[in-house]
Amino acid sequence: MKGETGGRGSTDTSRVFTDYVRAPDPKDREVAPLLVALRAALRSEITRRGLWETSPSYLGIYGSQRWDAGEGGRAGVGGGPLDELLADGFGYIFVDRLRALSAQLLVKDNIEGLVYLNVRHFVYERQRDCDPLGTRVFEVLHRAVRAAVDAGELAILAGDGKVRNDTLLTWNAGRDEVLSAERAGRINARLARWCDDLLPDLITATGRHEDPIVLRLRERLTELWDDGFEVFQFRELVDPLKAEVRARWAILLGTTTGRLGVAGPEGRAPSVGSGETPGAVDRFDTADPEPGPDLAFEQRDRYRALVTCVLGALARLPADERTRRILGRLWGYLRVWTAAGGVAGDRLPPDREIARQLKIPRERIPAALATLRDLIAGCRSPQARPESSPTAGRRSDPN
Repeated sequence: MKGETGGRGSTDTSRVFTDYVRAPDPKDREVAPLLVALRAALRSEITRRGLWETSPSYLGIYGSQRWDAGEGGRAGVGGGPLDELLADGFGYIFVDRLRALSAQLLVKDNIEGLVYLNVRHFVYERQRDCDPLGTRVFEVLHRAVRAAVDAGELAILAGDGKVRNDTLLTWNAGRDEVLSAERAGRINARLARWCDDLLPDLITATGRHEDPIVLRLRERLTELWDDGFEVFQFRELVDPLKAEVRARWAILLGTTTGRLGVAGPEGRAPSVGSGETPGAVDRFDTADPEPGPDLAFEQRDRYRALVTCVLGALARLPADERTRRILGRLWGYLRVWTAAGGVAGDRLPPDREIARQLKIPRERIPAALATLRDLIAGCRSPQARPESSPTAGRRSDPN
């Protein structure tokens, strides 16, 4: 953008980051050029993840429908949603991690690489926390595509071999390629049929129950060949699949919440479960909302430890396979419901609606909720041991 420093690798940018951290007195630090450089880095990362043309609500910024709303103001001085994210990014990188940046300068000449790594982690964590459906879709589709590549069904023509948004894929065969003007329409129609088959398991399946979903999605990939897609980018699949799942899940939850990536009025996140019949009582206290970017690190870690603990408790629960499956689906539903705005005091949709959405017997829901409530209470207790969270701290970058 005009007035912003260059992207990664710019000598000026490297000097700005380094001089800011190296200044012996905080009063000597030049904030203005740092904000300009950090703003450019954030915009570059948002664009790389394919989020620049989407709602800022994907990264927890509400009140604007587009990232370029308010462009033209000075960076860091209320110029729009990007500057709102910039303020949080500055705190994440140059306040919370200032000691680590200073330590790197003891062994290296500059900190540019670490700053850009932290920018990537910052945007990833915001996307994970504020767009749980999109993150989940990416992870499952990524596993399916990687499995197809490993099996020799797909080949990587160009781009990151780990399979990212810009990775170009092809089938190990030849045929006439679909016309570019028809690509989006054909993919959208095909993905809608995939969602007919894969939801709600695509979102709610956990643990070993996720593997069959990955396999079913991998088998579906061959349908792209039938539609004439000899070559395609990973983003051509993941972006419309995210949009399709978000839209359908918003309907299931009875809302068009921005938290699900479906922008509501002015991007605000409406209350969830508002369609419940009058007079209904609270039936489940989530108490620990999905960790948002405005929460302290300790709160986010506590929530993630709770989720991991409950998953571990479900795996150890003495129950038959059908009961485990019901509990796993319901736990996945509650996590997405909470991320969409449902917090302690909100009402869940009626049992009938939950049963219809998750395809489980209505009469099993009260007992399943009671079991989950007991597991959550146990995981919150001081006696809950750290080893019950074997995957705590695991990072999985969705782009």
